[in-house]
Amino acid sequence: MKTFEISSSRWQSRFSTLSLFIFNIACLDRINIDAASYPTYPVPIVVDGSISDGPGPYVIKITSAYDVEAKESFRYGISVKKLLIFDDQGTSEILTELSRGIYSTSPNGIRGTVGRVYTIRFEVGDGRIYESRPDTLYPTGGVDSIYFKFRSDPADKYVPNQGSTKHGFDVFFNAKSRDSNSSQFLWKYTATFKVTLPCCTCWAPLTNAVPIVSDLQLTRGGRFNGIRAEYLPIDGYTFMYKVYVNIDQLSLSRQSFDFWRAVRAQKLAANNVFQPITGKIPSNFIQINGQDSELMGIFYATSISSNAIYVTRNDVPHTVTIPKLELAPGQENKKCMDYFPNSSLLQPSFWID
Repeated sequence: MKTFEISSSRWQSRFSTLSLFIFNIACLDRINIDAASYPTYPVPIVVDGSISDGPGPYVIKITSAYDVEAKESFRYGISVKKLLIFDDQGTSEILTELSRGIYSTSPNGIRGTVGRVYTIRFEVGDGRIYESRPDTLYPTGGVDSIYFKFRSDPADKYVPNQGSTKHGFDVFFNAKSRDSNSSQFLWKYTATFKVTLPCCTCWAPLTNAVPIVSDLQLTRGGRFNGIRAEYLPIDGYTFMYKVYVNIDQLSLSRQSFDFWRAVRAQKLAANNVFQPITGKIPSNFIQINGQDSELMGIFYATSISSNAIYVTRNDVPHTVTIPKLELAPGQENKKCMDYFPNSSLLQPSFWID
């Protein structure tokens, strides 16, 4: 019987952050560091967070930036004295620190409202105070439909290994804006699949490797048609059962649109040796007190709409054989998190067996 060992490194690469200092929507390095090990100089800070018109709580992450010249290459959470979110109508809330650098509103706390303007402010232990530029929450439209097309041996090849194939689906969607004057959107792709191992069953996500942003070009009636979201590989992991493909559409202000467009440009440039790096990614923060120190990242307000479909084993062409997974000797006791770092043992509310 043919056996193989699941390679965790190739899955970790698919769940990695999408740029050096931002687009780490779902993950943060979990490393405990004593306060004494913090650098004595003002380290650059990264902020990642948003508020939406959907139900909270909302999470804001404050971390150190990667220091490419330091011996340690990890990032760590940064605790602040107070993190405040407020709008232009006098509503405000002080966020609670869940773990170092991870802050959250309360479930029944502040909620985004279309038309209002939102800001956060926080103070670092050394006296530095930062404030985001006010960001308006604009209405969104919606994702009308999601569809997929089979292709074999794609240009962006899925690395062949035991249990994998060179086959997959390009996932596309059609979307619309609320009105013909709105054209600034960010789309997020998440493909969730179920995997059963000897020790456990888990649900693992795949996300888009590069931010999907509108290009300000609208078709008639404020529609976006045939936008490619991502490539979905057909292999023994993803199609052990089926895949739940979700597309979120997020409205953006002009400043948040410029940020995500710059992140996209830099990601594409990093993958193309003939394309120059496009420069520094803008931040929507200003420093209002303390020793000058760089802050990267974004806090923004958004309205979110979603649509989703299942892609099943029956959608795989009959000419393609989905490999059956066999664990190598000694791998039987490994758990889902060993293979899929962002997986969950809890069945998602949207999943239907």
